[in-house]
Amino acid sequence: MKHGLKKPLGTAFFQRDPVVVARELLGKVLLHTHNHQTIAGVITETEAYGGADDPASHAFRGKTARNWPMFEGAGLVYVYLIYGVHYCFNVTAGQKGDVGAVLIRSLLVLPDYQQVVGPGKAGKTMGFTRANTGMRVTEPQSPIVFQDWGLQPLSASTTARIGIRRGTDKPWRFTTTGVSARQT
Repeated sequence: MKHGLKKPLGTAFFQRDPVVVARELLGKVLLHTHNHQTIAGVITETEAYGGADDPASHAFRGKTARNWPMFEGAGLVYVYLIYGVHYCFNVTAGQKGDVGAVLIRSLLVLPDYQQVVGPGKAGKTMGFTRANTGMRVTEPQSPIVFQDWGLQPLSASTTARIGIRRGTDKPWRFTTTGVSARQT
């Protein structure tokens, strides 16, 4: 597949409501450069999380040593460990003073478009660890960036978030079955 212009997503993209950012990240490409290699994946599933008004959010009870990036502005990496083995990758989102993040749940790993389902598997495939927490994805030399390659999500859908006990009523999970080149 021929890709269009590989345009990095700037700060303004992430300085919006996490629900909007989560929806619009479908079809965008997440890149992580580490150990002298770059891993890229097309985002196919996301979930949005808010702040004090969202009981499923890590920010629900306030700022901690673990969740601090959610309180420091848009475009920061927040990686946390679940079940003691899986690293889950989030990027913070929201307008100045807002608290929120987007969890990357699934990817199509390039160049073969291999489907990686689940936030733990996505984090492992991309090589994320808690050491990535606090990195700003909009910095020119950041090892973690989001780009728009001109890919269009196919059959996108919205559902309730999964894998949580509280806040299950919010339709803040976004999925797509795949992507195609955008028509210009």
